[in-house]
Amino acid sequence: MRRYIIMLLLFATLTLLCVCIPGVTQATTLTVSKICSSPSSTTCFTTITAAINAAANNTTNDNIIIEPGTYTESITLINNLPISGVETARTILKNPSTSPVITANGLTNVSITNLTISSTSVGIQAVNSAVKISNNIFWGSSQGTAIQIQQNSSGEITNNTFFQNQTAISSQVDITIQNNIFSSNTTVLSAVSPVAQFTKVTYNDFYIYSNLGPFPYVPNDPLETNIPNLTFTDANPKFVNPNTTPPDMDLHLQETSPCIGTGFSAVDLGAFGGSGADTIPFMASGVTLTSQSGSGSVTVNWLPNKSYNVTNSDPTKRGGYNVHYSLNKSGPLYDAKATVASTTTSAVLSGLTTTASPPATPTLALTGFASNTLLLSWTTSTSDTKYIVYYTDTTAATPEQSKEVPAPVTFPYVLNGLENLHHYSVEVTAVAQPIYHFSVTVFDYTVAGVNGGIPGVAHESNYSSDIKLAIGSAVESVRSNALDPADTYPEAVDPYPALPNKGCFIATAAYGSYSASEVQALRAFRDRYLLTNGPGKAFVSWYNTYGPTGAQFLNDHPEWKPLVRAALLPAVGVAMFLMHTSSLTKAIVLLIGLSLVLMLVKNKLTSSGGIQ
Repeated sequence: MRRYIIMLLLFATLTLLCVCIPGVTQATTLTVSKICSSPSSTTCFTTITAAINAAANNTTNDNIIIEPGTYTESITLINNLPISGVETARTILKNPSTSPVITANGLTNVSITNLTISSTSVGIQAVNSAVKISNNIFWGSSQGTAIQIQQNSSGEITNNTFFQNQTAISSQVDITIQNNIFSSNTTVLSAVSPVAQFTKVTYNDFYIYSNLGPFPYVPNDPLETNIPNLTFTDANPKFVNPNTTPPDMDLHLQETSPCIGTGFSAVDLGAFGGSGADTIPFMASGVTLTSQSGSGSVTVNWLPNKSYNVTNSDPTKRGGYNVHYSLNKSGPLYDAKATVASTTTSAVLSGLTTTASPPATPTLALTGFASNTLLLSWTTSTSDTKYIVYYTDTTAATPEQSKEVPAPVTFPYVLNGLENLHHYSVEVTAVAQPIYHFSVTVFDYTVAGVNGGIPGVAHESNYSSDIKLAIGSAVESVRSNALDPADTYPEAVDPYPALPNKGCFIATAAYGSYSASEVQALRAFRDRYLLTNGPGKAFVSWYNTYGPTGAQFLNDHPEWKPLVRAALLPAVGVAMFLMHTSSLTKAIVLLIGLSLVLMLVKNKLTSSGGIQ
């Protein structure tokens, strides 16, 4: 009995704890991207500053992940908010002003990883802060300082690459500096009072410098861990491609680099070494395509990736390439891929489709007009690779012209370069052709057995630029329905703030839409019956002068719109009758109307004694 009572008490206690103790707040990953899928998203931001501000306004333990791209801004960090790039080489931060790119002031927990900080006066400035700066590239601060550590700061600077800076690290404290590569910097380490000498500088590579800095360094000592030393007298890190600028600059290590596996805990030195390194190889470049017409075979070529994790003389340490391709569809995800070893930089893809079925005939529609422009839309199919718009100026009787429109097309399609108040006959065709899209990715040897990792995420590079190639003959559909030239003509529009790009001002305001059938009938009546004679032109000119004022009045006083619509009914009725009936019908109605008028006149005269 006592045991059951104890169990009940324990259960009650646990229940009370669950109710009374606040739950642990879930951390949120805030993504920074040049293009967010949802601009109003609460987790995706187009600037790093916006993401930091969002994190500062809530109580969650957030972190910021920055997608590849170039971000030009000055960033002030907040406490307990780590920031990290997705891909070190292509996540680039810079600030052209003299203020630091990243500032940490009075913070107790700062983490900055996997970024390229370039061409700046000061890269990272830490003041009275505990910082961890790792797996970053600092490049091109030829007149500035990559990292400034000031006042009572602490932390570590590990596994970074400092390349072509005026000063790599300037510090007022003796901070841990380990597993870094310093290449082509004027001053490597600068001690600022009160610190006089650095004592925690171990396992770094020093190559091409003018001033190394104050720290114990004896290259001839067998215990010296920094390079050059007795084991590695040549400190050249052997970057893959240092002779360009980000994002094309590749500071991965080539085979035989002295920085491979020589860091503390036997990790690689530099930004791509250690447990925090991103595992995304550098993107493939120089992709080209060649094919013999109608052969169904395409040769894809690219430049080699010389990172030792991809191309290696040891067969067990070779990565490779994936050639991705799709028929008549661009971009990832692709429909198929071919895998080749890193010892080759080309792939031959055979058996590709060279014929296409005739595409369906489009149905063409006119959706609007503007000055010198017609707005068109038509039905489409996923097999269409392009469209051809045929048009003829029937007013000027000019030869037929055409324009090619790539698929997919965004509607309305703007057919411009036309003559105002000229009538046009317009048709469209669909064209189908086998067009293949290709892209190349690079993967490292750690996943060679499974033909790649996850593109742009782990152990496989992001996709190279999408390149397309037509390898078969084009097939054109039957022409669509032709738009009636009577309805298909552009015209200049008179700008008016309340009614942009509209004519027939008062009618548009009264009916609420320029596309209303009543407004279109009045417009057609104007063009066909008023603008073809002197008095009509004079009336149209008068209307264009005073019509906007009337339209503004109606917009300001919408209660008058029903009355104006009623007043316009006779004019709309006459316009619709004249525009949408045959000449014979018009003649018959005219005769009947004249007969009625004559009868009324005769009756009037008879009643007054004028006619017996």
